[in-house]
Amino acid sequence: MQHVIAFSGPQTVPAAPAAARKQGLWILDSWRDLVLYVCTPLVILPIFLLAQARWSAQDIYLFVAAFGAMGHHLPGMIRAYGDRALF
Repeated sequence: MQHVIAFSGPQTVPAAPAAARKQGLWILDSWRDLVLYVCTPLVILPIFLLAQARWSAQDIYLFVAAFGAMGHHLPGMIRAYGDRALF
């Protein structure tokens, strides 16, 4: 321990910083990163190709925009309006 004197009275601080958390190469872990970030487009592309055969590009865009917006805004609204301490 060493003493630090600044604008306030003497305080003791640790001589060396605490060990930092080890940074890994993965966001979650190797398998979950593979499934969520790599394999998701591999599932979406065949679905999109099948949808193109049935619906027009404008219909597909409207569907993706509507459900994408709901998936983006709904969790925030649930948190903001569902928490009695915040609302």
